[in-house]
Amino acid sequence: VCSYYSTAGTYQLRVGSANDYIEHTTLDPVADEVIADDMVTLDQVYATDAGKAVTTAGQVVYKFSGSNGAEGNKTTVILQDVINGEIVGLQVYAKDLHSQFYVGDVVKVTGTVGANGGVKQITPSSVERVAVKTNFQPQTVEVKALGEDYLSEYIKIESATLGSYNGSGSTTIKQDGNTVAIYKGAAYPSNLDSGDTADVEGICSAYNGTYQLRVGSSANYKKKQAAEEKPENTSVFRIPVYETSDVHGNLVDTSSGKDETYQYRLARLADVVDDVRAENRDALLLDGGDIYQGTPLSNLQNGEPMIAAYDAMEYDAVSLGNHEFDWEVTELIDSDGTMGSYHLSDKIKGDSQIPVVCNNMYSKETGKRVDFTQDYTIVEKTAVSLDGKTKKVKVAIIGYVDDYSKDIMAAKIAPYSIHEDIQALEGQAAQIKTTGEADIVVVLTHAGASAIANQLDNETEVDLVLGGHTHQDMAGTAENGVPYAQPKNAAQSYVYAELCIDPNTNDVTVEKQQVVNLIEDKTIEQYKDYVINEDGLKYIIKDYPDIMTNERSKISFLIHYDIAKYVISRYINIDDTYITIYSYNDFLKSMMFSDIDKHDSISIFEYIFVERFGANNYESVVGAYRSI
Repeated sequence: VCSYYSTAGTYQLRVGSANDYIEHTTLDPVADEVIADDMVTLDQVYATDAGKAVTTAGQVVYKFSGSNGAEGNKTTVILQDVINGEIVGLQVYAKDLHSQFYVGDVVKVTGTVGANGGVKQITPSSVERVAVKTNFQPQTVEVKALGEDYLSEYIKIESATLGSYNGSGSTTIKQDGNTVAIYKGAAYPSNLDSGDTADVEGICSAYNGTYQLRVGSSANYKKKQAAEEKPENTSVFRIPVYETSDVHGNLVDTSSGKDETYQYRLARLADVVDDVRAENRDALLLDGGDIYQGTPLSNLQNGEPMIAAYDAMEYDAVSLGNHEFDWEVTELIDSDGTMGSYHLSDKIKGDSQIPVVCNNMYSKETGKRVDFTQDYTIVEKTAVSLDGKTKKVKVAIIGYVDDYSKDIMAAKIAPYSIHEDIQALEGQAAQIKTTGEADIVVVLTHAGASAIANQLDNETEVDLVLGGHTHQDMAGTAENGVPYAQPKNAAQSYVYAELCIDPNTNDVTVEKQQVVNLIEDKTIEQYKDYVINEDGLKYIIKDYPDIMTNERSKISFLIHYDIAKYVISRYINIDDTYITIYSYNDFLKSMMFSDIDKHDSISIFEYIFVERFGANNYESVVGAYRSI
């Protein structure tokens, strides 16, 4: 994240995870040592005058012919390289040397710089094979985006409607109302015709400023198969699974300040799960960790709003995230391995019994497992078939984390150690199944789901891996057949999957694992019942009618009322305050800068506060937020 340090007046980077350092050589096909001092890189060729001789290097990614139908000798070769993080392509007109270029090779090419139809190219006099790399995959590009950024690069246009084929001229394809011509392209394969939908791979080229595609092989037209509608087995017993991860205090998000983009985040998922339960169906609700730290709503109340929310939503288990150590981890989690207690009001209070699972966190002092997490928990669910039959099923949720100790303040993690032991995890899963403790085993990990799934044995007893930590949506199946999934951070999405039990064999499979976007439902009307603090609301509406003009503002007020009151009552001597913060994200962001723009979202907060309590008190509150 690009950040700013106001005291020094300098910009800086904040890097939150070791996973954010990606070795460049894993992406770059041409090693630095290949480019000798007397050579130029592909991008430098574009700055070289026509007629000059140069030596450059790149990976052969594609070949096509300029003849009608494009299936003749493929005399035009495309070289690509990754330079300063960007793919650069260059056309090589290899009329006499085309047979020396093989797709996948990294080559040095010496030749003369020229152009064809305004597109830079090299006519080679010699070619030297340097290495063999994995083939480049085409970049997926929309037709409307074709232009200079993709010139002479290998691309793919998805779900294009094919026009009438013309092998000696232009064949038009269309995508979302935008068209592009394929010039002298290869013929359609026998299973495709005009009007069909296909993915089309080729090269983005141009002729005198008009962008076009060059397609060198019939194999580069790939028919889009209609999704095969398989009737669901009505006798299979099913349990719906939902997972969040890295919520970081985001119960809701009002940061946009606009009704049409207001987001309910976790509150929306609560509504989804309630709907499922209202149908008399059990649901498995899990979280991958990093629950509390991240927003004033949670931070200023020691995470208690999150515990209260998870309790109200009846989560079945949560994993142990690295950010749970930002505060004292034992204050957030009870010694019996469950989420802690909360007391937000006389009506909203309790001691959560939601298990916190992690089987590989140890005390350095004793060498034993820590007592504030459980290795696993077993929950009993009623699985329901589509024909209405039910079956009691026991699901084991095993907790596991990778070694994220470097992502935690040293003093906070010092008493603990993390043992990365996939074999121990496998053994625990096998024992649970063998002894009959559970019918299904789910691994809930604060780590990349695919990485953990791919480390498991081909004969593993783990049925599903749900992950987090990397803040990336993912859903799929590992090479060993283990299904996995994880959602994005900040309650931007959630995982949905179905645990399926065969009624005859009791074999367990996973279907429909997917990531569902939570940044979609923008309906406010249905949430009006959540407005509860009528006294405070009436005060704002009466005294500041121009500010509280819509439901978003009213709900925003309720969310931030306790935060503002907490800070004000703690740092200045005011007992009774009703105030709204238009956007806590923008508000806190503004606090990072010494010169606050009076026209941004903080101005509403300032307007109300200064008018009622004076500018001096306002500056005290700003200072309080900064210190917190």
